[in-house]
Amino acid sequence: MSPIASDAMDSQFLRSLSFLKDLTDEELQSFSEIFTSVEILPGEKIIEEGRAITSFHIVCKGTVHVRRGVQQKEVLLGRICAGGFFGEINLFDPGVATASIFAMDKVMLASTDYETLRNFMSASPEAAIKSSPP
Repeated sequence: MSPIASDAMDSQFLRSLSFLKDLTDEELQSFSEIFTSVEILPGEKIIEEGRAITSFHIVCKGTVHVRRGVQQKEVLLGRICAGGFFGEINLFDPGVATASIFAMDKVMLASTDYETLRNFMSASPEAAIKSSPP
């Protein structure tokens, strides 16, 4: 995964995310500034089952598959499309990934590490309460 310059986190896109709908324009701008846009190529593994999770990701474009190893086979658990997100559980309950996540096509993610997200929440508690992922 490599950071790239992108307009993937524009305010119209952010406003469409259910967990950000109550933020003011200023809060939304501050929230967007803690993210880096990352382009993922088709087939690339984003998260590996069993590894520590350290970042929160929003899918801006494309589709990712969530897969888990079961009896030496990979089982599809779900798909996450634009507007979906992952990595939120381990923000509050540190641990390892219970599944792997793969890009199915060219995917644009907006990503931020947990420390940066926690710092945002501490510095802007009102915005943090309004924007906490479900």
